Amino acid sequence: MAVYNNLNNQSTLNSVEFTPVSEGNFVFFHTKPGQDQEAFKKWVTSAEVGQKIIAESTAKGQTVLVTHGDKPKEQMLETIKAHGDDLKLQLPEKKINLWKWRGVMSMIGQPLQFLSGWNKTGKRDYSIIGFAGLNMAANIVNMTFGAQKSDDKHRLSQIKNQLNDELGEKVTTVQELFRVDENRAALRHDPEGPKSAGQKASEFMQRNSVTLGEVGLRYLGGISLVAPVTRWQSAAKILSKDKSLVKALSHVANPDKKTFIAGSFWLAGKTVAFFAKTPDPYNPEPKSTIENIRENYLFKASTLSEMAGATFLAHDRMTNPTRKIKLGNKVYQDYLGGVGGLLFAGAFAMRLNAPYGVKELNMDEVYAHATDTLAKTPPEKLPQLMADTAAYLTEHLKDQNVQFGEIYNKLMADLYRYHHIALDNLGTEPDERRKHLIEQAAATSAEAPMAEKYAAQRKSIAPADIAASSATGNFAERVNQPVDAKTQGVGV
Repeated sequence: MAVYNNLNNQSTLNSVEFTPVSEGNFVFFHTKPGQDQEAFKKWVTSAEVGQKIIAESTAKGQTVLVTHGDKPKEQMLETIKAHGDDLKLQLPEKKINLWKWRGVMSMIGQPLQFLSGWNKTGKRDYSIIGFAGLNMAANIVNMTFGAQKSDDKHRLSQIKNQLNDELGEKVTTVQELFRVDENRAALRHDPEGPKSAGQKASEFMQRNSVTLGEVGLRYLGGISLVAPVTRWQSAAKILSKDKSLVKALSHVANPDKKTFIAGSFWLAGKTVAFFAKTPDPYNPEPKSTIENIRENYLFKASTLSEMAGATFLAHDRMTNPTRKIKLGNKVYQDYLGGVGGLLFAGAFAMRLNAPYGVKELNMDEVYAHATDTLAKTPPEKLPQLMADTAAYLTEHLKDQNVQFGEIYNKLMADLYRYHHIALDNLGTEPDERRKHLIEQAAATSAEAPMAEKYAAQRKSIAPADIAASSATGNFAERVNQPVDAKTQGVGV
């Protein structure tokens, strides 16, 4: 979809969307509220513009006109500009992947901390070496999978219920409505074969990337700071000999008190993060105070604790006179560990605004439920019902920044592809359309059995016969014809 915003603030037109078609155009005009809508409609349908308004709805507080005409997109743009409008192409919004940048910053800082531990004067600091190594593994998880993902089942149910409410009066009987727990999208695809071990592992990591990577691996890194693995064997001997857990724990604790304190901040943060929960705002069940805290505050609290640990460690490495590293034959203050710690603290600043997990809406199922229901509505009402459906979805999906025309176009494409319903030859007269339909039916009669089989499998209504569809005026046609895989969509 190409979206053009109007920079002329005095105009009724706010923006315009173009759907890519092979001939003519399919254009969505978004107009400002409180303006002279009738005058604008007269201009749109005038000979100068040559558009036909086939539906009208309201989305995001603006009137949206769904129009079709014969002029190509470039000519339409010139016509609109000649009217005094200043159109500018809207570029796609680029979102910052905070999890990716969190991983990148940490991936730069952790090798510095690894070198800090490796080049420490005296004995190597394996507590820092282990910490850095485990965190680099966690960084790879961050950059590969991002926030962990789960299905947004409650939001999907809400959308389906609303679509059933909006379209329920338009279908033949209420019994024809699809249940919200049906998986209509699955009927559009062949059954999946058995998944490989790699696919299963990838899906598992998508669902648990934060729990296993950000929390799990980094938790082990925190343990490395508090209780280095190099001290475990001797602590076990103490426990075996003296039977004293207190002595064993005292021995296993890192003798570097500053590193121990930094690690304690990390472990405290990771322990809190284990109880965090992905926000689920569309869950109809009332949330308790505990659940609200788990969804909205625990992960941020854990981030602040870990950021404090990273900052404390960086300050110690840069200012502690006993913390030195040797590079070549020279001894320096441990600026490698200091800079690495600062970058790690910056990575936590990125994580502060990153989501613990995200609920993903199954858009394939949204469109399948919508179009399977729309296919049961009267053909003459279909363009307007599609516009109202697109308006509702546009409003509901504001957080995903989808456009009205994008949704309307998807509804058209799915209706054509899966139900052989096309908004076809919108500008022709009924007699001409009847002839066109008869020619199409004759050319595609050999494909009819396959189309009927498909329709039966999908439990959708059979296409209307030629005579019935030709009586629907200049709107929707139900055409039984094979799908052209190259076009994906809509004959206009």
